[in-house]
Amino acid sequence: MRTIIYIAVACALYFALKRIAGDWSRDASATPNTYFLMASVVVALALPLGVEKFGVERPGSLFERSEYEARLYVHLYPEAQKVTSYRVPAMISADGGEYWLWSAFLPKGVRITFEDCRVKLQKTVTCLDASDRRWGVVLTPSAD
Repeated sequence: MRTIIYIAVACALYFALKRIAGDWSRDASATPNTYFLMASVVVALALPLGVEKFGVERPGSLFERSEYEARLYVHLYPEAQKVTSYRVPAMISADGGEYWLWSAFLPKGVRITFEDCRVKLQKTVTCLDASDRRWGVVLTPSAD
């Protein structure tokens, strides 16, 4: 889906530049239009390739890398109930749009370790920690 958006942005860029500064009545072979076409092709290729190297580590972002590990925030609900929630930092790894929670850090230095906990962006999932306690977990889109 992101690739389609990048191509659409490049096409929009070409037609906007052609409309504003180019020769609208001629095709792409006209000198200014050729430069605009080349710039649009560079943008169309640079966006998908650049995101993998220079993308952000923020879940759900248009410029999100496909694979990374980062310290992000989650909401933890003890015993999968929304009575008391903790917004705590957690170690998350992302792999092609799937997010995995490895550990969360409660106040006062308490660390909760999870195994095989697949979380979803802004949706509550139930996970077991290393001591078999159930937690409701919601991944937040912000990294700070």
